[in-house]
Amino acid sequence: MLVCKDCFSDNELKRFIISSGHNNGCGFCKKKDIETINLEELFDFFKELFDKFQIKTDGERLISKIQGNWNLFSDIAIGNRIMNYVIGNIDTHIQNSEELVDFNIDILDNVNYWHTLKEQLKWERRYLQDEFYAIAFRKKIYRSIEELQLDLNSWLSYYNNERTHTGKHCYGKTPMQTFLDSKTIAKEKLLETLAEEQKILTFGSKENVG
Repeated sequence: MLVCKDCFSDNELKRFIISSGHNNGCGFCKKKDIETINLEELFDFFKELFDKFQIKTDGERLISKIQGNWNLFSDIAIGNRIMNYVIGNIDTHIQNSEELVDFNIDILDNVNYWHTLKEQLKWERRYLQDEFYAIAFRKKIYRSIEELQLDLNSWLSYYNNERTHTGKHCYGKTPMQTFLDSKTIAKEKLLETLAEEQKILTFGSKENVG
């Protein structure tokens, strides 16, 4: 069945559908002439996602758990329809989108850490939150801080050395190239350099007077 970009809130999924899909009618929200893909293309994604949960009688509804943590779908009703269609077509222990679940034991510590980290990043490092952490935690379940640090280091290297920027002072260069290009300018503005130049100018003036 075809699903469209507007059925999702997650920007990565929306971009994937836009880049991979074709204009058709959506089988879930019923919109016409909109970018769609066959939902089967996302079966592996949902299978991996469902594997992160265990059935628990005092747990939370699966749809609420997913929306609360990742805001995956455009609304709950659409999410229910999509998830129930997927569940009916893949091999999973989940019975339906209303199943009461909790995260698997081995990732609960990681999830708790993520909640704490989100609050810190929300106020302290908004850019990293939006550009790295929010995307990374949607794509991958981290089992240790060390694993997260490795991915962050890799992203920072890409951000500084490979990704070109169009912002102020970068003009299409990478941040590292901008930094290297500006070293000579910065050196000229050092107090030591300015003081040395002042000495030369002062000495030259005295010579001229003499």
